[in-house]
Order: sequence, then structure tokens, then C-alpha cells
Amino acid sequence: MSEKKNLIGIWVIAAVLVLLELYYWYPAYTGAYNYMNSLFVLSGWSIWTWVHILLAVVLVFSVTYGFYKQRKWARWYTIIYLGYSGFWAIISMFVWHWQVMEHYIYFVIYVIAVMYLSASRTQRYFGVETQDDFPSYAECNVYRYGDYTLYKSETELKKGGTRTFYYFCKEPSDKGSPCSKPDEYDVGINKKTGMPYLKKKK
Repeated sequence: MSEKKNLIGIWVIAAVLVLLELYYWYPAYTGAYNYMNSLFVLSGWSIWTWVHILLAVVLVFSVTYGFYKQRKWARWYTIIYLGYSGFWAIISMFVWHWQVMEHYIYFVIYVIAVMYLSASRTQRYFGVETQDDFPSYAECNVYRYGDYTLYKSETELKKGGTRTFYYFCKEPSDKGSPCSKPDEYDVGINKKTGMPYLKKKK
């Protein structure tokens, strides 16, 4: 199974966020917080509440359809929404002192979700290229000739010091390490075996 189809954590995060939104907005529809009486009265509070409801609806769409389709925008929207919600959780705890423990739990979940969505493996699920996907500087400078890769190995001399040997190999070699071609060498071809080798420039 490919990595793109093997991220159970994506769907755990999606399920938790949907359940949190349902739990958060359920009192509004039951009248527990008397939201419904104020939603249909034109005021700054009602406008803010409707905007928040719209953002929550988009979140549910994002973590269901967007996550399933591996859309980059879904990941970014979810991260931004979690940052926004985390901000209000902090305000609720330290400014309003309203349901402190509940908002603390919200905040912890938001932080964990953002960390997971920011991980390299999760980014690759959404088709985002990470630093791990790019070859290192050393890998970029490895010299290849057709199907052959240039290797070098260091050999200690009996009289002291070391000597560097260069050789080409099709398969990975544990006798040396891949390397770049020294400037003072050209590539020659063995007429009998057809294998490349390095020769000193004339």
C-alpha cells in the first residue's frame, strides 16, 4: 500500500475535528446558550456567529472531501482554522475565564492536529514536496555514466598516508562511496568489457 493511502492519522484528525465542531455548536441549536434567539437579530454578535458557523461548515467539507481528495488547500485551510480556533481558546481561558478546562482540551487537540498536518509524511500525502524529497548536495554531485555510478575508496599505504581509488559500478557498492568526477580525470571505455573507467587527462 502506498504512503498516500496509509495515513490513518489523517482520518483520526478529521473525525476528531468534526466531532468537536458538532459538540461546540450543538448547544446553539438546542438553545442551551440562547444563541438561536440572537442569530436572527442584526448585530455584531450575530454577524460574527454566522461567520464562525460558515467557517466551521467549510472545515467539515475540508476534512472530509478535501482530505479524501488529497487537496493542498484542505490541509492549509484546516491549519489556518485551527490557528484561529486556538486563538479564541486562549482568549476564552485567560481573558473571559469561560469553560477553562474545556478550552484547554480544545487547545491541546488543535496543537496536536497542526503538528500532525505539518509533518513531512502528512505533507507528502497532500502532494507537497518536502526537504526530504530533494536530493542532498552530495547526491546531486554524484557522477554517473549511463547505468554506472562512480565510487571512490580510500586505501591505507604501508609507507603511510592513503590513496584514493575510483571505480564505476552498476549496483550499489559497500566498498566505497558515490562521488563526483575529479576535474583532472576523463572517462575512458574498456574495449573488452565496455565498462567505463577514469583516466588522467593529457
